[in-house]
Amino acid sequence: MLTLPTTAKGEARVQPGHGVKINYLSSWNELFRRPDVEGTTVSVRYDPFDAGTAYAFVRGQWVVCRSQHDLIFQGHSERELQRATVELRRRHQAHVGQFSITAHRLADFLTSLEGREAFLLQRLRDREAHGRGTPGTGGSGPSSEGGELSPPLRADGSPGRTDDDLGDEDYGEYR
Repeated sequence: MLTLPTTAKGEARVQPGHGVKINYLSSWNELFRRPDVEGTTVSVRYDPFDAGTAYAFVRGQWVVCRSQHDLIFQGHSERELQRATVELRRRHQAHVGQFSITAHRLADFLTSLEGREAFLLQRLRDREAHGRGTPGTGGSGPSSEGGELSPPLRADGSPGRTDDDLGDEDYGEYR
């Protein structure tokens, strides 16, 4: 738990009825209803690979907190949310003088086609950076489905290799 990242302050105030706010997202746990917890400042951590999950140190123990849009943010990484935030700001920069990022706006963006495209591109970049590859990209690492290896792609985008791909070398017949 202590190895998970935290916010710049490392703490957040428990807002009555809203929970703790971590990286634009309000997260909730039922312990936040208690009068002795409401309004207090608690240590917080978040899961960088699941934006819908956060943790708060309440009454001597770490408790799991869920985002108000947990079903949408679940499974999205911190980097994907950062990319979505940058894209949202870029799109509204010319239209609105002051634009604030909210969990609701992020959730709407991630469920839109443009948002899905942005986070899928980020996942592709993350996998390429970690050398894991993805299906259909020519990567040689495990795919996202069942850990199978994806075959390399030819220049025309089709899977596998042909004799033309092997050049002039003669490998003989396989028995």
